[in-house]
Amino acid sequence: MKRFIIPAIALLVLGACNNHSNTQNTQVSTSNTTSSVAPIEKADEEVDKEVDSMPPSCLNDIRFGDWTEEDWCDNDYFRVLRKYFDACYNGDTNREELMAYKSILKSKFAIGQVSPHRMGGLCITIIFLDNTKKTFTIWAYSYVEDGKVVGYDVRSIDIDDAPDGMTKEKILTFIKEYPEHKLW
Repeated sequence: MKRFIIPAIALLVLGACNNHSNTQNTQVSTSNTTSSVAPIEKADEEVDKEVDSMPPSCLNDIRFGDWTEEDWCDNDYFRVLRKYFDACYNGDTNREELMAYKSILKSKFAIGQVSPHRMGGLCITIIFLDNTKKTFTIWAYSYVEDGKVVGYDVRSIDIDDAPDGMTKEKILTFIKEYPEHKLW
């Protein structure tokens, strides 16, 4: 699964919604009294052929299958987050866990980590320039209809302490050195 981590800001997160792990295909067999789980062994080439021949049935394949490096740095999920935080700040949306941070919701934020969420949409970790002591990990879901993304929803927000040493200056220096990354 494609994962994009900004090197200088990657230290921000241990990934609250980064639910991706190396998985092993398993086969489950059950009988009346026992059940067992045994690894399925297939050659990598055989698995690749099976995957390549499958239709894009996974909604995340529809969401991200044709994304470029640029899309991982600049996309509608980030724009939706900016609008969402503005709406929370203005009182148009009430998100209880954000109310303690209302004063920073209008400030710019940087993307620390982004990856597809296994239940759909993106897991996005951000840090606000006006409060580099906290990271915000958001599950931004997107609705798919007829093979297209048609809407977005902020499903969860986890707020954690940022690692020591993260500063506004470090974030701004990174953005200056890597202009493909933006402040939102």
